[in-house]
Amino acid sequence: MDEYQVEPMAEGLARDTQAKYVCSQCWGGLYLELVEGTHYPNRSYRALCIKCGAATKGYTTQHYANKARERSAAELAEVRSAYHGLFEKRQTRAEIMHDLGF
Repeated sequence: MDEYQVEPMAEGLARDTQAKYVCSQCWGGLYLELVEGTHYPNRSYRALCIKCGAATKGYTTQHYANKARERSAAELAEVRSAYHGLFEKRQTRAEIMHDLGF
């Protein structure tokens, strides 16, 4: 049984995938793994996530991932600005329980 969730591809397509795409799950970089039993000139590769490995489910463009990261960073800055000071105070467990009436 094949443990991989992504299909093998020709070397050229695999190199393009590695250069232009990231993991669709965690946006991690990709590495190429030679598929066993394939030999030159018909070698096949799988583009796998550096973090997810064989569990790689698919790919998304680096452009999309970078834009989404930028959006997330902007949203975080907006929340921090709107709730300034709220996240700076750390309460102990006892203080939280007291505030809840226990």
